[in-house]
Amino acid sequence: MAYIESDVKKEIRQIADGHKQLAEKMDRMEQKIDKIQDSVDEIKGELTTQEMVITRRFRVE
Repeated sequence: MAYIESDVKKEIRQIADGHKQLAEKMDRMEQKIDKIQDSVDEIKGELTTQEMVITRRFRVE
C-alpha cells in the first residue's frame, strides 16, 4: 500500500500535470490559429476588392 501511495500517486499527479500543460498549450495554439485565420480572411477580402477594381479598369479601357 505504501508503494501505491508514494510512487503511483506521484506518477499519476505528474501525468495529470503534463496533461494540464498540454491542454493550456493547445488553448494558446487555438488562439494563435484564430488570429491567423482572421488575417487570412482580411487578406482574402482585400484581394477580392483589388480584383474587382482591376477588372473594372480593364473593362473601361
